[in-house]
This record gives sequence, C-alpha cells and structure tokens, in this order.
Amino acid sequence: MSVVCPLAASEPFPQDLAIVGRMEITLFVSSNRTDTDFTVKVTDVYPFGLEGEPSILIGDSIMRMRWREGSRHRSSMTPGNVYRISISMVWLTCKAAIAMDAFRAAATAFFAILISHNPPQPVKALT
Repeated sequence: MSVVCPLAASEPFPQDLAIVGRMEITLFVSSNRTDTDFTVKVTDVYPFGLEGEPSILIGDSIMRMRWREGSRHRSSMTPGNVYRISISMVWLTCKAAIAMDAFRAAATAFFAILISHNPPQPVKALT
C-alpha cells in the first residue's frame, strides 16, 4: 500500500527563474505504525502541450522515520502522533525554469521498497 499526498504547487512563473542549491521540504506526518518511510519529490511542471512532456523531476529524497534523529539513534514512532520532519534533497539543484512553468511537490508514504525492504507489519518466520 502506498499513500501519495500532493503538498503544493506554485503559480506559473511570470518570468524565467533559476533555482540553485539544496532543497528541503518540511512535512507534518503521522502513521499507524512504529516506522514508516516518507519520500518527497519536486517537479518542474511545463505548460500543457510543451513538447508533450507534462513535468520533469527536479529532486527527490527519502526518510525512514526510525532514523529521523540520526543514524546512531534509532527512534520508533508512536502510532497516531504527528511529527515535524525536514527532508533534504539528495543532490544539489541547478535548474532553469522558463516563464509559465510551475513547481509541484508531492509526498509518498511506504514507497521505499525500492531502497530497502521495510514491511508495514511484522513478518513471521516460516517454519
């Protein structure tokens, strides 16, 4: 199961815009589990009909909640509690957006199976 939540979309830019540096997105998240993976992505949304491509990925990243306080301190979530987290994009960004483009950000929970297995519930050993 995966949950995708659009976070924000900008208005179309009135003029060309350059984005340079490390992007970071702050989320307020909750889960019914003690550990959840959250991913974020930011895309450049082209005006409809431009070269047939609706958007292009600018950056994405992931946070496994058990490591939100650092890789040396494992911390479980309390189901139902709301947590404020900041996720930095993996790579530095250098993007030129043309006038009428817009940026869109989206978050996903439990998409991290592409990174490493993190089952949403305990797995029983086969005997």
